[in-house]
Amino acid sequence: RHFEKQKSVRAAEIEASRARVVNDKTPDEVLPVDYFQKLGEAELAAKAKAQFDNASKEMPIGIRYFTAKGQEDKARALAKQQSLSNETMSAATRHFQKIDDEKEANSLQDRPKEAMPAAIQKFTLAEYAARDKKKAEIREMHDNPPEMAVGTAYFTKMMNDSAAEKKAEIERLKANPPPASAAGQHFAKVESQRKLEMEALKKEPAPAAIEYFTNKAREEKRAQEEAMKRTTGDNAPIVASVATQHFEKQKSMKLQQMQSKRAMVQNKPSEEALPIDYFTKLGDAETAARAQSRRDLAESHMPDAVRYFTDMAEEKKAAKLAEFEKGGGDGKNMSVATAYFNKLAAEKKAEKARKAEKVPERMPMAIQKFTLAAEEERQKKKAALEQMKVNPPPVPVGVSHFTPDADQS
Repeated sequence: RHFEKQKSVRAAEIEASRARVVNDKTPDEVLPVDYFQKLGEAELAAKAKAQFDNASKEMPIGIRYFTAKGQEDKARALAKQQSLSNETMSAATRHFQKIDDEKEANSLQDRPKEAMPAAIQKFTLAEYAARDKKKAEIREMHDNPPEMAVGTAYFTKMMNDSAAEKKAEIERLKANPPPASAAGQHFAKVESQRKLEMEALKKEPAPAAIEYFTNKAREEKRAQEEAMKRTTGDNAPIVASVATQHFEKQKSMKLQQMQSKRAMVQNKPSEEALPIDYFTKLGDAETAARAQSRRDLAESHMPDAVRYFTDMAEEKKAAKLAEFEKGGGDGKNMSVATAYFNKLAAEKKAEKARKAEKVPERMPMAIQKFTLAAEEERQKKKAALEQMKVNPPPVPVGVSHFTPDADQS
């Protein structure tokens, strides 16, 4: 009975609080979805401005002046670049840019602002309120610090008094230094004697060798100054140094070489432009020649019976093809598919013949030059390999010693 009574009382309290929330609570204003993002950006901007202001106060005048001047120059250069871009912009680009700007402006006007979900807004606002409250408490403690505890105040006062006594002792020692110890007096006396000896050595005449080289250096310097005065007069000819003359000579020789090469290139007869498929046909011809040589080699080793029946099969194949073209070329005895593909092959053949009759596209001169050079190099290497096959080099002594059978063969 007791727990039933507690349960009914609890239910009544919940219903009363729920009714109070429904009747008393005013709906919060719906915030946009990027509200807190903009709020954070504003806080960061304010913090950066405060840091910049503090740095500007501590900054020297010259650095502050040139920093401001650099920012102004950067803004001026950006504005100049934008104006120059707008001046040199084509009409089509300006037209499409205007269309894009209008579309973006219309989309920003027509697009409704996305609202933040109520739950996220509620808990985020509560978090921001708690954070602002903590900031205010910390600022209040910084401005009006609380009283220190008795123990903390006692030891803080002791530390400050000790620091003040040490500072006063140091100042007193600076004003009235204590007498030096016996060791200090001894080393001070030694240092003063050393200084006196150094002063006496400075007043003594220099050794003969040092005096000789010093006088020689002075004479050379005086001679150089007189030569400079003679060469820098109004009517004195200016003679370049040996190094300058050497590099001027090298520069003139290099210029002559460049001019001779340029004249050689200009006087060189122009090469005939090759068709663009020249190297493709050359490769096809080499492939066909290689296949024909392999076929001839196979036929030379082929038995007579195999060669006889191979020739007979080729003759029958050629006869059937000729009979097909003669009797069925008009398409009367062909099936629909055969006639279609035969017609397609004939059109391709005619198209290929027409293309062959046209003037072929010419190859660019740069590609032709370097490809011909590479082709010549390849032909040289190929000829060298063929020559080595026909006339192989002599076998080394070591190889012939260990392979006597290969040497005999």
